[in-house]
Amino acid sequence: SDKWFKQAGIIRPRGISTTDTGIAFRKVSKKSPKLSFPSWCKYLDEISTTKKKDANVIKTKLVECGPPGITGGTKIVKSAALKRLTATSAFSGAPRQRFESPVRGKEKEGQGQEDTKSDRGIKNKKGSGATKKK
Repeated sequence: SDKWFKQAGIIRPRGISTTDTGIAFRKVSKKSPKLSFPSWCKYLDEISTTKKKDANVIKTKLVECGPPGITGGTKIVKSAALKRLTATSAFSGAPRQRFESPVRGKEKEGQGQEDTKSDRGIKNKKGSGATKKK
């Protein structure tokens, strides 16, 4: 709901804040994370009475801005630099595997496999047989 209010221009620094909407939401919803339409209307009335705004003005701003959604979003710019940095033909070895599918990568190899030799990499450990007694 806060995103929709921001999209409609209702939430502003000198007007209704997200704190105000959160307090009103908790008053109306009690502990429920969602509101039905009648409770949402009560929620709008609660906001309008606490901030001394007209509920119909808030409703018309919400209707005029359209349904809630993503207004701008992050757009990916396709440039020559991006193509150059992600081209797999320019890389070899481990850097190349980052851009390839994870099935072929090194992540899948060796996971869950343990060494069969118990003394591999452990030297001078008591009982490992790595040291000779004199």
